[in-house]
Amino acid sequence: MLGALTVVGAALRLPFLGLESLWYDETFTLSVVEQDSLGALLDRVRETESTPPLYYLVTWAFTQLVDSTGDAALRAPAALAGVLCVPASYLAVRRLCGERIGLAVAALTAVSPVLVEYSLNARAYPLVVLFGCLSLWALGEAVERRGGRWLAAWAVFAALALWTHYYAGFLVAAELVALLWLLPGARTRVAMAGAGLVVACLPLLSFVTDQRDERASHIDSLALDERVEQALRQLAAGANPPSRVLEALAIALAIGGIAAGAWFARRLRGPALLGALGAAAVAAPLLLAVTGIDDHFFMRNLLVAWACMAALAAVGLTRARGVPLAAALLVAVALVIGGHADWRHQNADWQGALRSLGREAEVPIVVMPGLNHAIPNAYLRRQVAFGAVVTDQMWVLVEPGRAGRPDLRELPGFPRSTPPGFRRVETRTYRGFRLVHFVADGPTQFDPTGFGPDQIGQQTVTLTTRAP
Repeated sequence: MLGALTVVGAALRLPFLGLESLWYDETFTLSVVEQDSLGALLDRVRETESTPPLYYLVTWAFTQLVDSTGDAALRAPAALAGVLCVPASYLAVRRLCGERIGLAVAALTAVSPVLVEYSLNARAYPLVVLFGCLSLWALGEAVERRGGRWLAAWAVFAALALWTHYYAGFLVAAELVALLWLLPGARTRVAMAGAGLVVACLPLLSFVTDQRDERASHIDSLALDERVEQALRQLAAGANPPSRVLEALAIALAIGGIAAGAWFARRLRGPALLGALGAAAVAAPLLLAVTGIDDHFFMRNLLVAWACMAALAAVGLTRARGVPLAAALLVAVALVIGGHADWRHQNADWQGALRSLGREAEVPIVVMPGLNHAIPNAYLRRQVAFGAVVTDQMWVLVEPGRAGRPDLRELPGFPRSTPPGFRRVETRTYRGFRLVHFVADGPTQFDPTGFGPDQIGQQTVTLTTRAP
């Protein structure tokens, strides 16, 4: 059954690696793995990222192996990690909760909308989920076998998790406390494992020092209560669910499962332990955000505790002959397939919009919003111009927006004006994009400010015809 669930997890992920265009965050991954040496890669991580380097090293090695940085190759390491999360989540839970709950957690992992979405995203999150699961597996084995080599395995997996994402530290710290509490006769060995973990992570301090700036400040621009609600909704149903009804059902089943699981886990040692570890991994960043010490509480930063949350939900959902679990799995599959089938619930299709222009895309391209210019430029490889450009024609590509909704919508109000000397001659649409053609009677200088502010109130950016 575990093998079948792993196949299902692969079937929902691997065939769709190139289905969607890149999105903003993935362009940073691309810029990192395109470096031609490990030294340059590590420098780029320090300059542009807010996470540790392990995921980028793995992805760089993979793209070197297949000799490609195309969308599918770029996402393949994350997708493979997402598939491996299925058996890893089973291992994480089986020793502490039993085989039945372990299989239920593996099933939830295989079809989870949020895990499928991030498995098709060239970012570090599926890899940290994988190492989080493996650290829980080693913890369970260490508790059952009273220490031994499993403590060393735990230290290795915990270090790998921390080298993938800093927020793994909350789960790892809770695990260390649990090991000290549950293994009173082996505390010296637990302390040695913890010391080895600290030593293995000391080199990360230099990355933390270089990355402590405002590069992740967009997180606290959202109200904390909105982020808490967003975390609940997305963990249950994904970021852009294709159906309000299915989303509501997924949220209700998730809340009901966790509440019931917490009730039944009161007298079950293993589920209670996993529930406590998951609560610590979620409550600690929330407390830091509330106190203002470090406000980076965000759904994707909580994914390292996925196995803990899923285990608690599985305890509740497997009651009543497993009917609630079956319902949760069916709803999740419907959400995933619906998202794969409808572009309105995917990334904005920049690649398709550029392809629809064909040879006409060889003129300067003006991007709205300008913040996202790295996405079309990943496909065009143009010179980026923030100031004036001389040309006799251009295309303006207006990215569709969600505007508080889970589906992409055309934004007909952009561009707001026409630059002097140009006239609008054609407007096309493609999957919510507005492609607007402007021409002049001869080579004419235009300033991007002539189009007015873009969707986020900033200046547009031009991709010229010259290669960088």
